[in-house]
Formats: sequence, structure tokens, C-alpha cells
Amino acid sequence: MSMFNWFKRKDAEAAVAPRRGLFSTHPLGEKIRPRFEMPAFEQPKGAPGVASDSGDIGERVSPKAAVGFAPVNEAQLGFYAAGSAFIGYQACAMLATNWLIDKACGMPGRDAIRNGFLLTCGSEDVSKRLRAYDSRFAVVANMREMIHFGRVYGGRVVLFEIDSDNPEEYYKAPFNIDGVRPGSYRGMSQIDPNWMTPVLTERNLRDPAARDYYVPTFWRIGDRVYHRSHLHIFVPYPVPDYLKPSYRFLGVSVPQRMMERAYAAERSANEGPQLLMTKRLTSLGVGDAALGNRDALEKNLAEWVAYRDNYGVRVGGADETIQQFDTALADVDTVIMTQFQLAAAVANVPATKLLQTQPKGFNATGEYEQSVYREDLESIQANDLSPLLERHYRILARSEEIVTEMEISIQWLPLDSPTAKEWADIEKVKADRDSVLFNTGAIDAQDIRTRLREDREGDYHNIEEAEFVDGEAHGNETPPAVGAGAPGRAV
Repeated sequence: MSMFNWFKRKDAEAAVAPRRGLFSTHPLGEKIRPRFEMPAFEQPKGAPGVASDSGDIGERVSPKAAVGFAPVNEAQLGFYAAGSAFIGYQACAMLATNWLIDKACGMPGRDAIRNGFLLTCGSEDVSKRLRAYDSRFAVVANMREMIHFGRVYGGRVVLFEIDSDNPEEYYKAPFNIDGVRPGSYRGMSQIDPNWMTPVLTERNLRDPAARDYYVPTFWRIGDRVYHRSHLHIFVPYPVPDYLKPSYRFLGVSVPQRMMERAYAAERSANEGPQLLMTKRLTSLGVGDAALGNRDALEKNLAEWVAYRDNYGVRVGGADETIQQFDTALADVDTVIMTQFQLAAAVANVPATKLLQTQPKGFNATGEYEQSVYREDLESIQANDLSPLLERHYRILARSEEIVTEMEISIQWLPLDSPTAKEWADIEKVKADRDSVLFNTGAIDAQDIRTRLREDREGDYHNIEEAEFVDGEAHGNETPPAVGAGAPGRAV
């Protein structure tokens, strides 16, 4: 069966599958069974060490029966199986228009690149020349877009565009850095996964021991086939091989992961104003005469409701009983905020940052969530953004004939942005440390000056070298002024 027909059959199955209530663990009407069932396997005949006193040898055996698994509750398994089905790229795009889901998708990318990075590739002059092209090739925008829409769709593909005399053959062949001609690099182009089709080879499908098993060797984009080595593929939440065909060989999107929790949070927030407007319930007891004249009763009730407010007075008849019940709203805000915190947890974004408010409901300060979030951002920098930048600068250096062979290193600046007072405190601590080491004889004045010159975050970065005679500096250089605009301050 071709891959196209496989996808078509799966889409048809999803279209006729019965739907369940959003928050229900029980199916509505017909029971829902998992779409992905464990296949039966052939038990070997006459295997060494296996007793042959059973007549079942050679028959097809259920995996659960073979290994003694206990039956799984179908309602529970159906709940998780329904949540594991791919919702489609169109649904991901529509869900991403929600303000909460959109912030959860875009915020990590912005935060990861906010303070920038340092490029090291042999010499500082080469690094400066390469960084001069950042604006032209929109490096920051490409990094931000890759993380943002990669989380929206569950995958994002970046193509490094290089001019060639025969693009069809060039992109179909594996990437070779020696094939990059001077002036041929055009920059990075990003493709939504819905415009791509995986093209798998025989090796991708038939050898589970291969490193590229279920990893498409080629991708068809438009009417052209690209070898995967020309692409940088970002997948934030990968899936097992068993589910890769269903997810078009990418991963799970943030909208799919958090859509149920975001819906619950939005519904909870909408219930707040409705509870406020309907918190008072009036119970009116009337006599049999009023109940016998329904039209008059409805007219009287309508007039009462029209004139009723918090300052009105109700006069009851001798045979009427009036009671008022108020709904307590003390913990409603905590319940609402708890739902938003659960939605933020699914997206791996702190609720304090996503909602820009203090946490409620979990009796927490948010400090632990911030530390975990920093770890996630550092993981994005190291595992997703650094390989993209290294590939970009290596192609750029060859295209602009800056250097042919070089070792590229990406150093990300700290995620936190200290205030001016915090910067001053940091400099004071470093100065005190140097003074103690100098007085003990561990270092001399030249070591301290060298440290100041090489401190990229300090105010004295790249000051001129001085000649030291008997431990004293000699030279006419004037150190730069200390301040927010001093050279070397990381921004």
C-alpha cells in the first residue's frame, strides 16, 4: 500500500469514528476501541529450549495472552487512544489562534534567543565578519519562527537555499559542503509540514535495526525531492516509531497537547462572570390560586425580574414565602487560576510568565517553575538552535569565501538579565575576589588585567594591553568609562 493511500485510509477511519464528550472517560453510544492494536505474532515451531507438548505451537497468539498482561479497561484505553490520534495541521493552526495556546507556542522561542549568543570560529575577526550578515539573512527571525511554528505544528523544516546549475539533482543528492560555490548561499527558508510529503526508501521501512528506520531519507516539497541532509528538522515532542506514520514522521504539537486543558481554563474563566451575575437565587412560594392562573403568574414574575436589582424591595403577600440563596464565590478565582496553571504545565511554560500573574491554588511561589523553564530554554538552545546556527555559519563562510575550514562554537549568553545594580554587585564581588587572590600571591596585576580584557560581560572588555614591569602597569591607555554604554556590556 502506498503512503498516500495509507494516510487516506487513516483519515477515513477518523472521519467515521464515534465522538466522545470532551471531559468524559466513557464513550457515547458505540464503544471506542484503540486505533492502534498490537499485532499478533507467529510463535516459532520447534525452537530450542521450548517444550513441544502443546498443540498450540505455531498458532497465532495474542501478545497480551503470550506475556500474561491483564486486560486494560476499554474506557480508559479509549480515552488515551483518542488523545493520541493526530488532529491534523489545519486543526493545529486554528487552535494556535487562541491567545493562550499562541503564547505557549511563541514564548519559549523568544525567551531562548532574547539575550543573544556569541560566535567563536578561530579568530575574532572571522566571527565579526560572519555576524555582520545576521541582519541580511534574518538569523534571529528564523530561529524565533522555527521554535514558534515547530511547536504549533509538531515539527518545522528549515531549508538552506543554495543556487545550483541543476537544482533537481543538487537537492536530491546528499549535502556536500564542497559543492557550495562562492556567492551561492541565499539563506534559510522554512516550510510548514502540511506542504511536505515523506518519501521513504526500502531501508527506511524494512530494517528496524537501521539508524534511519522510519526516518524519511527524502521529502517531497512541491514538485521537487530533497534529501534530508539539506534540511534542518525541528521536532519538539517526538513520538515512537509505531506512531510516526500517523504524525507524518514528525511529532506532537503543543495545541494538541494542551487543547483540552486550555478549553477547560477558558470555560472556567467564562463561568466566573456568569456566577457573579447569577449568584443570588430567589425562591418564591405561592399559593394554589397563583399556580392555577399560569398566565398571570408568568406576567407577575416577568415584571418582578424587570424591576429587580440589588437595591430593590420585594413585598410578599400573606400566602407567599420568599427566600434568597447566595452562592459563595470565595475560591472561584483559585479554581480558575488552577485550570490555567494546568494548561501552562502541559506547554512547559511557567504560569507566572504565561499569565503574568502570581500563582494561585497550588500554594507555590513559582520559583521552581522558573528554574525548570530555564532548563527547558537551555535545552532548546543546545539541541535545536545551536545546530541550526553552526550549519548556517559554515555554509555562509564557504559561500562568502571567508574561511574554508573552521571549528564553530555557539555560546549562549545568560538567560537572566541583571539590573544595573545587580551588574555593579557582580563587578564588586569579582573585584574583591581578585584583591584577595592578589594579596595571597596567587595571581598578579597582569592576570587581573587579562581577566578584565577577556570578560565579555564586563566594562573593560578588550582594553589595550599594558606592559608590566615589576608588577606595575605602564602605558598611556585610558580605561573606558564605567556605565550602561560602556564597551563590552552584553545587551
